[in-house]
Amino acid sequence: MSQHLTFLLTSLLFALSTLPAQAAEVTQVKNGRAMLDLSGDMESTQEGDTVFATDADGKRKAILTVQKVKGTKAIAVVTKGTAEAGYGLAPRGGKKSMSRAVRADDAQDGDESARGDSYYKSLRKSSGRAYGILGGFQQTAMAVTFKTTGATTTSTANLKGSSFGVTGFYDHPLASRFFFRGIVGYEQLSASASCVNGNDTTCSFTASALSFYGQAKYNYMESNSMRGWLGAGFGFLYFMGKSSNVIDTAQLSSNQIYQLATGLEFPLRGKAFIPVTLEYGMYPASDTVKNASAMVLRAGYAWNF
Repeated sequence: MSQHLTFLLTSLLFALSTLPAQAAEVTQVKNGRAMLDLSGDMESTQEGDTVFATDADGKRKAILTVQKVKGTKAIAVVTKGTAEAGYGLAPRGGKKSMSRAVRADDAQDGDESARGDSYYKSLRKSSGRAYGILGGFQQTAMAVTFKTTGATTTSTANLKGSSFGVTGFYDHPLASRFFFRGIVGYEQLSASASCVNGNDTTCSFTASALSFYGQAKYNYMESNSMRGWLGAGFGFLYFMGKSSNVIDTAQLSSNQIYQLATGLEFPLRGKAFIPVTLEYGMYPASDTVKNASAMVLRAGYAWNF
């Protein structure tokens, strides 16, 4: 495969809440922090106040804690929910003008599990970066064309097999909900099939490799109980050991792989979480190896910081 997988990063744009001219709004969100314009009926907001971020329909989407106020501009931390640029602002807390609906939302907020609250607040107070370790189970498949020993004709064998590996990863924020994941690991590949190749009745390929991957991730779901993401990328495998009776391993020093991936992340105490990922990879075809692919399920332990 000669064409690299690419991502078109798209900006999410929401209409302003139905407020008067110069209504208060969220102007920018990055790494769990929001810049606010307090023009209009929010100009009395002070440092330490909490406010709601509302979408175009007036639905409350996030709770923001104001850290610094200068004139009609402010900086806040997203303490719960998801805020986007363009969201409107509404007062929250013990203000006399607060409606029953707002008080009901506060009560519902208090009923949420302590684990989810702790996780999300810890995540938002972090830099958006994370690191962790993953154990992986891999299914490999490939179609290998080879010349039968002692003959001039060629044969094709469909090799399949499973193997294990271990990897470490680092997530770095690029923009709201977009992240880069770098991965380094040690992985094994194993595939075989019944065939006739001279005195052999089994065609096989085994290898161990150092692996390096780069993935672009988009968090399509963020809640107190889990996060979900989609991603794509590519990687390189540098073979340390290899053996095959149907592939010329002398010409095999490294290989590249193109990936599609998805994952879920489940909160634990503090800033720790359990990451689970599913990856599908395709290797470039060669003269003798076609349709080589790998399906990998990974799970492990990770931390935000």
